[in-house]
Amino acid sequence: MEFSSSAIKSRKTPGPETGSRLIKIWKNGLNRSALRESATCSPFSSSTRASSYLPVSGPGVLRDLIAELEDSIDHSRDIGMGFLGPWLLSSLALISEDTEVRKMALQEAEKVLESECVGHNYLAFYPDAMEVALSENNWQGVEDNISTLIQYMSSEPLPLCEFYIERAQALMNHRINPGDGAARDALVKVGDDAKLSGLHHARRAIESALQSS
Repeated sequence: MEFSSSAIKSRKTPGPETGSRLIKIWKNGLNRSALRESATCSPFSSSTRASSYLPVSGPGVLRDLIAELEDSIDHSRDIGMGFLGPWLLSSLALISEDTEVRKMALQEAEKVLESECVGHNYLAFYPDAMEVALSENNWQGVEDNISTLIQYMSSEPLPLCEFYIERAQALMNHRINPGDGAARDALVKVGDDAKLSGLHHARRAIESALQSS
């Protein structure tokens, strides 16, 4: 989906308080997904998709972070979900322990993505949705999100998104067939790629899977 600069500028977008809340959430380790500003290609360069996850230190911290997210989502609903809405919702789905909350957040985000919204939402939402599906052993969900992201990137593949696709595929295949040598080799390769690229947060699930097999 293509958007002209004039179309984007004409749309209502969340104010600076919403962005600052999301940045605060990233720094506190809420979201495994963050976009770093770049102007090297449209909509973002291959280096824009980064993940940052720090374990939550306790239930009180988790409640505060969820409250921050919910407040930002409400604010976005008031003034327009097209700028950060799906990204905020996928962040909520990532950390919520409530299955129904995760489901509703992802469904709402998908509806927004079907309308006009800024491209970084797609690049953030689908890797996050893959992670949620992996956590629930929802293999069809993993495959559906991979397929949709591949389709979205068809005219301009982004290596970092391709990495998250390969990671999701490798984790899924290893969990389905933990004794399969090819599945293990693919997981080792993705882990090596993560280490080489400095995506240390993305290695945790890989290392855990390899140690348990």
